[in-house]
Amino acid sequence: MSQFEQTIPTLQFLSFRNSQLKSVHLISGNQLHTLFLDNNELENLEFLKTSTNLYTLSLNNNRISNLHWKYVKNCTQLTHLGVGYNMVQEIPPFVLLQTFCAPGNWIKELSANTFALCACLRNIHLSHNRIQQLHGALSLPQVLLEQISFHHNLLQDVAYEELCCRPTILNLEYNRIRKLSDSNLMNRAKHVMLAGNWIENGVTHCR
Repeated sequence: MSQFEQTIPTLQFLSFRNSQLKSVHLISGNQLHTLFLDNNELENLEFLKTSTNLYTLSLNNNRISNLHWKYVKNCTQLTHLGVGYNMVQEIPPFVLLQTFCAPGNWIKELSANTFALCACLRNIHLSHNRIQQLHGALSLPQVLLEQISFHHNLLQDVAYEELCCRPTILNLEYNRIRKLSDSNLMNRAKHVMLAGNWIENGVTHCR
């Protein structure tokens, strides 16, 4: 099956995993709040133009290269987004997002604006990407993050001031961190994971 076309406008939950879908057509004004389209062959998000009520969207293991803002901007209720193992390179701004999962993509750059509008953000999973610097992406003093997972990236340094969000769990395993610019960094989180890095200086304030 290469195409799905919605015919029931009152449908609220839809799971169409592992179906070799290449295109999805949803009814304008549909009532979908949960949509699982993992393990298909989707390349774009054009179907989101008509999905303004989505809370949960899972698109893992597709062929998506661009979370294009002109489609994503309509998802004003979206709280959970999973786009793991696609070809995504950039992250557009989201507002109500609580969980963002995008491991296994081609993301290289973050900026101070990446999560700036996400006041409700709780979990960020960006492992197995190509991120070298945070560039202030996690300087979110008003956000109470529970988990940040950046393992298996190319991070070389993480500064104390870049973690104003004080996560419960901070996973930086298997990056290229050679030194911790400030040992107080360890006090930003309750659980810190640094295995597989190249740290040269000692860490004295781990908990």
